[in-house]
Amino acid sequence: MCRVRRSGNISHGTYAIAALAIAREKPNIVLEIFLWQTVCKDDPKGFALALDRMRREIGIERMVFGSVFPGPRSVMPLKEWTGAIKRLPSLGEECGVRFDDEDVDAILGGNSARILGL
Repeated sequence: MCRVRRSGNISHGTYAIAALAIAREKPNIVLEIFLWQTVCKDDPKGFALALDRMRREIGIERMVFGSVFPGPRSVMPLKEWTGAIKRLPSLGEECGVRFDDEDVDAILGGNSARILGL
């Protein structure tokens, strides 16, 4: 059984809940997944469920990867962080949610490229 350990929290801080609420109301807002390395490392299933909630509420096309370079490299190096996103399909399966390779590609760069016109 997958569950989020942090009661009512979709990530690691109340700002993420507020950001999601704003994004639901404002279609021009895109959410960057950044500073979630600690959440991903401490509660990977909760991390996957949080991303699933974001996807259900605003759509995968409005979610982009962020590294906050140089960011919390001591928690999770960039290669490990991108690897965690790439493992979303298998991690999601453990939680009863579905992520596919297109979702991963969208988060890791496809959405940013589209938004920036690259």
